[in-house]
Amino acid sequence: MCKNIILGFEIVFLSAFSYIAFADWEGSFEVNYTGKQSIPKVVGQMRMKKDKIRIDSTAPAQVSTLVNLKLKKAWTLLHAQKMLMETNVSNVEAYTQFCETSEIEACLKKRGFKKLGSENIQDHKCDIYESETKTDGKTRHVKLWHPTDLNEVPALKSIITDTDGNKIETVFSNIKITPQADNYFAVPKNYKNIGSPQDLL
Repeated sequence: MCKNIILGFEIVFLSAFSYIAFADWEGSFEVNYTGKQSIPKVVGQMRMKKDKIRIDSTAPAQVSTLVNLKLKKAWTLLHAQKMLMETNVSNVEAYTQFCETSEIEACLKKRGFKKLGSENIQDHKCDIYESETKTDGKTRHVKLWHPTDLNEVPALKSIITDTDGNKIETVFSNIKITPQADNYFAVPKNYKNIGSPQDLL
């Protein structure tokens, strides 16, 4: 179960960082993974406040992930055990697109994304972008559906595939552009640090 939680964290982490626009918003998500590992569907809520991210997963387990892009650190919170795992995300720039909300199309094109067309998702017109990158000897293909009326939101849908046959599909819903309180992104002081997720695999 612990291994599934850790792999689930990594899946949500990757899907969340396909592209980031610094803004305050929240929304529900559903992540489906297919590949070599057997991972159940991950569902929950994501909040973003500029360079801080909170991901609350309710299935397959109640787990939260806090990310501070300025500090380049992430914490996975295991609420039932009051434990946390700390991860260095200093290499996040290798697979993340950072864009200002006023210049998203130009930003994505500069980073190798090509605009394919448009499609309506959840009553939002979305521009479709795709890119292919090589990192650590692996080729990753990313496809994004960016809502044109919600520049603050990275994507309503994303699909990530790689040369190992892994596929991560993420769909966001119930999007709200609203200020986020600082306490959502604070690391609990009464949780025991048990190391990094990789140490437990």
